[in-house]
Amino acid sequence: MNKILWVFDLDSTVLNNNHREHFVQADDWDSFHAYEHVIKDPQTDWVREMDLWRNGKFRYGSYCYLTARDEDTRPASKDTLLGHGMFGPRTQLIMKDTPRLGQFAHEKGHHFKPRVLLSLAHANPDTTFIFFDDDEDILRVMEAVAHPKIHVVDSLDTPDVWLNYYVSTYNIPAAW
Repeated sequence: MNKILWVFDLDSTVLNNNHREHFVQADDWDSFHAYEHVIKDPQTDWVREMDLWRNGKFRYGSYCYLTARDEDTRPASKDTLLGHGMFGPRTQLIMKDTPRLGQFAHEKGHHFKPRVLLSLAHANPDTTFIFFDDDEDILRVMEAVAHPKIHVVDSLDTPDVWLNYYVSTYNIPAAW
């Protein structure tokens, strides 16, 4: 039987980081990634309105998060998700390694996420991955890859409609 794994990006997909955008404009990445600011990220409207998570359980089964946030933001990211009831004991939060001092640059999200998704698909051939992200570069790369077991959803383009489409297509029962 084919398994389904829902894969969600964090920023602008399930969490709204607009209140931190002024740090980007000021090129203040330390403040943008600071615990005291990240922990205040609210859920995005579509996630809140659809009541998708309760006590760490996703309404439609197994899920994980795949984010281009650096590993050093894990405590704030996890605590934010916990605060919204969106992180359970078996939840995976896949993040980029934090660049070490002296490294020229760290891996960009549109390289990191496709690499991870393809690796997951290769390691789990009996699983279909439904991936929600808002980054056009990542979406374009994944569409070009056209892996038959990875479905890509633009989380800025009616994600609720797409979620309902996949729930219906794969006949996935709701947990509540």
